[in-house]
Amino acid sequence: MGAIQKEPTPKPAWGYIRQLKSGAYQARYPHPQLGSEILVTLGTYRTWKAANQALQTEHAKVILHVWEPSTASKIRFGQFYGEQYLPHVRLTLKPRTVEGYESAAKRHLLPYFEHLPLHELDPLHELDKMRWRIDVWENGRY
Repeated sequence: MGAIQKEPTPKPAWGYIRQLKSGAYQARYPHPQLGSEILVTLGTYRTWKAANQALQTEHAKVILHVWEPSTASKIRFGQFYGEQYLPHVRLTLKPRTVEGYESAAKRHLLPYFEHLPLHELDPLHELDKMRWRIDVWENGRY
């Protein structure tokens, strides 16, 4: 007699759904302005189907250009950097690399973007400036 096999959970067409230990389903999706590395948690739902429907609704807003960040995602760049980005980087990169990133951020990013709400960053303009500043720092032209 073999173990009972669980049916594979279908993959949503957009975003991510994971089952929590409680049995509920959490829906997350890539931030439309900040890219696929930043996931926005949409909510927790009793069923996979409900989570998927919420993701589909949010995806439609993104496609129609009517998506707006939630109040929770209106944090400032400095807060995001200190509370979310740095802890992630410290867990995934070598200490010397983290030191370099922190130095670059303090010198080139935080003075300009620290008080700017993330939802106000124009990805085509502000993030290009940030990338340019990082590139300048990494190539020693500062």
